[in-house]
Amino acid sequence: MKNIAIIGTGNIAPIHLEGLLAFPERCRIAALVDIYPEKAEAMKRKYELDCPVFDSHQKLLDAGLALDIAHICTPPYVHASIAIDMMDAGVNVVVEK
Repeated sequence: MKNIAIIGTGNIAPIHLEGLLAFPERCRIAALVDIYPEKAEAMKRKYELDCPVFDSHQKLLDAGLALDIAHICTPPYVHASIAIDMMDAGVNVVVEK
C-alpha cells in the first residue's frame, strides 16, 4: 500500500486523485495540501477521503506522516521548490507538467 499526498487541489488534481482511487488495494490518499485549505476540504468531502488537510507542503512534512509519493498538482512556478523539499524528505514525486 502506497501512502500518497496530493499537493494542490485545483483543476488537474481530481484527475490524479480519481486515477489513484481506481486502485484502492495499492493506493491510500494520506493527505491533501492546498494554500486554500477550504479547497482541499471540499475535495476531501467530495471523494469521502479520510485524511488530514494541510495549507502548506512544509506543514505536511513537519507532521511526520509516512509518505511514499507526492503528486504535485500546483502551478508550475512552485513545482521545483516543492519537489526538492519532498525528495529531500525521501518522498518520491510525480509532478504535473
